[in-house]
Amino acid sequence: MLHISADKVVRKKDILMIVDLQNEGNAETDSFLEHLKKRGRVQRCQNEKSVVIVTQGKEVMAYYSPISALTLMRRSNERQIYEDK
Repeated sequence: MLHISADKVVRKKDILMIVDLQNEGNAETDSFLEHLKKRGRVQRCQNEKSVVIVTQGKEVMAYYSPISALTLMRRSNERQIYEDK
């Protein structure tokens, strides 16, 4: 599991991509996020620094996070005592 904000945890195996919002955007990524927003598949937060794109069943969801992409990447690579289920 990966803690991505004050009230959100996602399974590591469901993460498709972590996007850094602190660097210049990519047109394709921006378009993809806009598409998810139009479909109601985006959860925003305050002080957004990154976006975590995850699968939820057959759907894709975007969670904005106040945690930097670098920190989330480091956390996602750490070993856990318990396996994600």
